Amino acid sequence: MVQLESITQFFIVNGTLRRSQRKTLAALVWALLYEPLLGIAKMGHHLAMAKQTTAKHCIKRVDRFLGNLRIDIEVAQGDLIRTVVGTASRIFLTLDWTEPNDKVHQILTVNLRAHGRAIPLAWITVRKDALKNRTRWYEQQLCQRVATLIPTTG
Repeated sequence: MVQLESITQFFIVNGTLRRSQRKTLAALVWALLYEPLLGIAKMGHHLAMAKQTTAKHCIKRVDRFLGNLRIDIEVAQGDLIRTVVGTASRIFLTLDWTEPNDKVHQILTVNLRAHGRAIPLAWITVRKDALKNRTRWYEQQLCQRVATLIPTTG
């Protein structure tokens, strides 16, 4: 079992989000590793068990983090890309459109292919009604953003 402290240390060393935001993000990643349910209450309850604090406090922490408009998702995705890609000389990226269960949105992801898996590096969520005749534009925008975030090698 991966310890919460090791994930927290990883996020503290790697990343440009505020320190408190990196610590909360690390806690959420840890909670999702061992309780892969995306509900705010479920993540909060699992986090509370690990931190030996009240579920109410942790649920509030999860909710505030997810609703925090000061967290720049592009900055967090850039941190993820720099960490995962590292100094690799060659990478293989894929694009994938996914439809979540809400039937209203589409999610476009850029994924790193590694060891037969696709690791999501960046993503955008778009309302379906905004996609008409603009699918390629969204793909180009996301690819251009990712290209600026990939570390260049020597």
